[in-house]
Parts: sequence; C-alpha cells; structure tokens
Amino acid sequence: MLPSYLPSQLTLVLTTSPSPHHPSTHLLTTVLESLLPSTQLASCDLIVTFDGYNTPLHHTPNLKQGRLNTELAETYGTYVHDAKRWLSTRWASHNKRQDTTYTIQNDIVTISTGATTTATVHTTLLTSPQHTPLTLIQASTHLGFALSIRTALAYVKTPYMMVLQHDWAFTAPIPVQDIIQTMETNPEINYVGFISPRIVEYARKKGQGKGLPSSIIHEKSYKVPLARLFFWFDKNHIASTEYYRTRVFTKGYFQRGDFIEDTFGHVQLNDIKQRGLEGHADYGTYLYYPDQGRVKCLLHLNGRIKMLDKEGKQKEIEMGQDKRRTRSARDPGDEQEIDWDDDRWEL
Repeated sequence: MLPSYLPSQLTLVLTTSPSPHHPSTHLLTTVLESLLPSTQLASCDLIVTFDGYNTPLHHTPNLKQGRLNTELAETYGTYVHDAKRWLSTRWASHNKRQDTTYTIQNDIVTISTGATTTATVHTTLLTSPQHTPLTLIQASTHLGFALSIRTALAYVKTPYMMVLQHDWAFTAPIPVQDIIQTMETNPEINYVGFISPRIVEYARKKGQGKGLPSSIIHEKSYKVPLARLFFWFDKNHIASTEYYRTRVFTKGYFQRGDFIEDTFGHVQLNDIKQRGLEGHADYGTYLYYPDQGRVKCLLHLNGRIKMLDKEGKQKEIEMGQDKRRTRSARDPGDEQEIDWDDDRWEL
C-alpha cells in the first residue's frame, strides 16, 4: 500500500470547547498523541474547532449553553492561544511538511436552518503546495458540538473523516487503514465507532435491547471485526464525509449547543426499534469489535493532572466530569448511558 493512501482518504476533525480544566492543554495533546502509534495518521490533514462562548459573561457558568464567567473566559483564552501554538509546531512537525505558509480568513456560518443569526469563524490555514495539513477554526460565539462539526465539514476534502473529542483518547492501536478499506468496499458502512468502557461486549449486553435486532455479525463478514451499532455516539469515530453532508446535516435536527447523539442518535434508535435491520441499513453505523467486543479502545480522560494556580503554586485538578454539574450541563466528552427502552424520541 502506498504511503500516501491514508492521508488521501481521511481527515481528522477534533472539537474543543471551554472546560474547567483549562488553561491546561493536556486533554487536547493527550488525545492527539494517542493517535500517533496508528500508521500514517500523523500525516493526515487535521482540522481543530475551538468553540466560542456567549456574551455578555455571567456570574453562573453553564458550559453546555456556552455561558462563561470571567475566570473561565480568561483561562479559555489562554488555552486557545497555547493550543494553537502547540498545534502549529508539534503537529506540523509530525506531519513532516516543509515550506508551509499561514493564511487567515473570516467565514460566516449559519447557526441553524432558516435562522438569520450567524457566527463568524476565524480560520487559520497552515498550507503547503500539496495540501492543508492544519486548519484551526475559532468561532466567535457558542456553536456546540453538532454545529462545530458542520462548520468543519466545509474544509474536509477527503471521503472519510475521523471525529475526535478533546477528552476521549485511544488506548489501543486502531487499524485505521483496514477500517477505511472495509468502508470503501462495503458502502453500507457509513460510520465505525470504538469501544469505550460502558459498551464493552456491546452486542451481548446492550445491542439487543427491547425492540432491537441482533448486533452480532459473523466475524468473517468483513476485513475487520464489526458489530451493528444502533446509536450514533459522538465520541471518537470514523464516518463517511458524504453521509455527514447528505444525511446527518440535512434534516434540520440541530440548534446551537446540540450534540448529534442527543438528537440524531435518538431518532436513529427509535427508527431501528420500529423497522429493525431495514432501519439500521439506512444509517449504516457499526462498532469496531475486536475479541468479541472485549477490547477497550477509548478512555475518557478522567484522572489528575498537575498545573499552576494563579499564585504559581502547583495544584492537582480532576480531569473528569465536575460532579456538581447536572446531565444537562455535561461536557461534550461525558459518556451518557443510553436508555434503550426510552420511547420519548419520535421521528
């Protein structure tokens, strides 16, 4: 296989947004460094979206709603500056491209279908004569995960994209090239997700909930082991760029602050409950399933990191979810438990 195969097929899209863990860049750098053991990924184009926040600032922050207080706004500003610097040096050096130049442009993105409100996107393109190895997109207002992905789609030039969240890291080698080749030769596959701790042995435990067909696929059906997945998880996955453009973002599901799994994902789940495997075929979502689903491929970064406080003293902070926050204010990376029998969602 030619060395240029994977970069010509796959673009990495990473979303990041305000977090209590900023200004540390540890989340973002850990996620990207976890990709490097996988062959050729460091040579793929990378698009990073920095979500904005709403103004004026508030005394009581709510991250899901894009509402920040003064301290969070300051630490996020520092984080964005430091993350861009790291990306422009470290990732560019992994990419091994020379003679690159910066191009800065302002774009306008529509917030939602039929809405007149727009958001300005400041785009920094690190370009070379061959391609654009690094695109940095900074929104001037709060978009949320779904609209951040939709904004990034305008810059994706490859038939497949790997969507990454800033606090989900890979913990096992991923045969990305084999997955892409499997998707190429089997057009029914539009999405391949990866096993996180809560969906270990998914096909046996969670893939056969009330009203759902079997997730199990014969292990020799595809080049890589796969199971049928009945829910569109936002956490790290590989997807068809065309499917994102022509199916996910054409139904008007999303408003500012939405997650794809909270909207499209539940529409999919309800549809498959009603139509079974025929319904699943319309979505084409699968799960990379080594060793019968026992291999954990993803980890929510949920430990402790050391950083300096305002007085310059070292302190430890939790990298995981702030226990004081409710589900409605969760970070994009927080893994939710799906109620497979919840029929509240309608088509």
